[in-house]
Amino acid sequence: REEHYSSWEFPKWIPSSSDWHLVPQSDVEKYLPQELQSAAFRVSRDGLSEEGETPLQRLSRFSAVPAHSERWDMLLFAGGPVWAMEWCPTPDGAPASQYLAVSCHRGMDDQHVFNKTYGGPALLQLWDLGLLKYNC
Repeated sequence: REEHYSSWEFPKWIPSSSDWHLVPQSDVEKYLPQELQSAAFRVSRDGLSEEGETPLQRLSRFSAVPAHSERWDMLLFAGGPVWAMEWCPTPDGAPASQYLAVSCHRGMDDQHVFNKTYGGPALLQLWDLGLLKYNC
């Protein structure tokens, strides 16, 4: 791992807080997804008959449903349709949080195509998924 994933291979890629600038409060809305609540949804899991007919629920923007005690699946609402996501795992056995990087469209009808370059305000969300244990 040290040989192939060392942070020193590309030192200019190491983020630094000095490279980031706060967005003025007057401009924050341009970066946020427009939806404040998710569509109503219901979750049913194969093999879990005790769940029965669960009620419809909605999530607020940037909120999540805790992991299911048996399946360890999670639901989160990023605020719009997700178009890019990356898992940022820590090494096996490391006592550190796992992170998920997510980017979503601002509006529910926005679309991106692969053969076009886009510019403008964007929001990268980092979701702290807590301590996850391998094979658990």
